[in-house]
Amino acid sequence: MKRNPFVTGRWVQGPQYFGRKELLHRLSTSREACEWVIGMRRMGKTSLLRELERRFHESGKPAFPLFWDVQGSYDEDGLRESLLDALEDSNDTYADKWELMSIPSPTKAPCHQVIKSLCRHLHSHGVEVYLLVDESEEFLNIAKNDAETLVRLRKCMQSTQNLHTILCSTPRLESLYKEQSSETSPFLHGFNVQFLGSLADDESLTLINQGEFDGLTAEEILLLAEGNPYQLQLLGKMQIEMGDLHKVVLELETNPALQQVIEVNFDLLTTSDQDLIRDVMAGKTQLQAYQPYEQSSLLKLEKLGFLHCFESQNFSIRSHFFRKWLQRKTEQNPSIHTVHVEDLALNDWQLALSQLMSLYQIFVEFRQKGVALDGQLTEFFISSVDRKIYPKQPVLQEVSNQTEFWHGAISDLKCLLHYKIPNSQSWTLSRFFELAEKPDLRTENEFIDLIALIEAEAQL
Repeated sequence: MKRNPFVTGRWVQGPQYFGRKELLHRLSTSREACEWVIGMRRMGKTSLLRELERRFHESGKPAFPLFWDVQGSYDEDGLRESLLDALEDSNDTYADKWELMSIPSPTKAPCHQVIKSLCRHLHSHGVEVYLLVDESEEFLNIAKNDAETLVRLRKCMQSTQNLHTILCSTPRLESLYKEQSSETSPFLHGFNVQFLGSLADDESLTLINQGEFDGLTAEEILLLAEGNPYQLQLLGKMQIEMGDLHKVVLELETNPALQQVIEVNFDLLTTSDQDLIRDVMAGKTQLQAYQPYEQSSLLKLEKLGFLHCFESQNFSIRSHFFRKWLQRKTEQNPSIHTVHVEDLALNDWQLALSQLMSLYQIFVEFRQKGVALDGQLTEFFISSVDRKIYPKQPVLQEVSNQTEFWHGAISDLKCLLHYKIPNSQSWTLSRFFELAEKPDLRTENEFIDLIALIEAEAQL
C-alpha cells in the first residue's frame, strides 16, 4: 500500500517542506541582528525554523543554527533549562559539527551568558550563530515573572557581534510591551518584522501534487484551502484515505481539530481586527470603503492568511473552511456585530419584523447565558454594512431560567415588539402577542412557524 505523503501532526523539513522560498532566502541572508516572524497557529512556524536549521547546517557556510523552543519556560530557571535542552539536542543531532568546532559543554550560567559564551567561542572560528526561537509568546510570561531576565536577553540579542536571532510567534506577542517597565527599551524594538501567511498557488500545487491527484481534484483542493498549509495537508491526506472530495469537505467542515485551530486563530486577533473580518464577510469588500488605519489592518490580515486581496483591491475571506466557520459563528451569536459610527438607531420596525427570526435568536442567545436582554432599555441599531439589526451595549438582567430557554426568549421578544409596535398591525402579529402570553402552552416550532410567516409578510 502506498504511503500517504501528507503530514498534519508534526513539523516538516527537507523534501517534505514546500514553499516559502522568498522568506527563507530573506531570513538566511539578512544582516539584521533580530528578525521576528509573525504567523498564526498551524501555519508552519516550527517547520520554517527547522528548515532554516537544516539549510544552515547543510550550506557549507560558517553558520551555526540553534533551534530553541521556549514554550513553558515561565522564568529564568525554566528558560535556562530549555536552552540547555536545545544545546543538548543540537549536540545529539549534529555531533560532527560540534566536534569540528570544538564547542564546549554549556555551563549552568544565566541564559544570556550561555548564549554569549557560545557566540564568543564560535566567533573565534569565524562562525555566525543563528538563534531560532520557537513559541516566543512565552516571553509574555517571562516579562511578568522575571522581567530582568528579558532585559538581559534583549541586550544579548541586540549587541552580540556574530549573533542573529529569528523569533517565531503569533500576533499575541505584540502585547509584550504592556508587560514591560517603561524604564527599559521594549523587547521587540529593533526586530525586523516578517509575516508567515498563505502559500502561493504554485507552491500549493507542488504540495498537492504529492498525492498524484487528477487535475480537477488538485484544482478543487487548491480553491478550498486557498494556500493554508494545514488545510492543504488535511485535504490531501483525507482525499487519499477516502477518495471522495465531497465527503472529505463535509467531514472537515465539522472536524473538531480544524475547527479548534480556526477558532484559536480568530481569538488571537484584536477585537478591531475581528470586526474588520466580519465586515468583509458581510459584504464590505472594497479597500477604499475603509478608513486609512483600517486599510493597513486589512493588508496585515491578508499577510497573516485571513483575507485574500485581489488586483481590483477587493477582499474576500480566505479558505472555504474559515468562511463556513464564520457563518456558523454568526448564526450562533447573532448579537455580535461590528459597530460603525454610521450605524443608525433602529426606527424602521418594518425592517425589524423582516428580521424577526434573528431578533428571536438574539434573545435565545442571552437566555442560554443565564441573562435576559431588556428590549425596552437596550438600544438596537441597523448596520450600515449589511442592514442587520443588533443590540448596542445590551442591558441585561439575571434570570433563573426555570423554564425552557425559548420560553423566556419569546417573552423577551414580545416585550420588545409590544413596546414599539401596535398589536393591530396584522393578524399574524396579533396572534403572536396572544400566544406569547403563555408560551409554555405551545411548542417552539409553532412560534418559529409564526415568526417565519410574520417575516414573509414584512418582506412583501
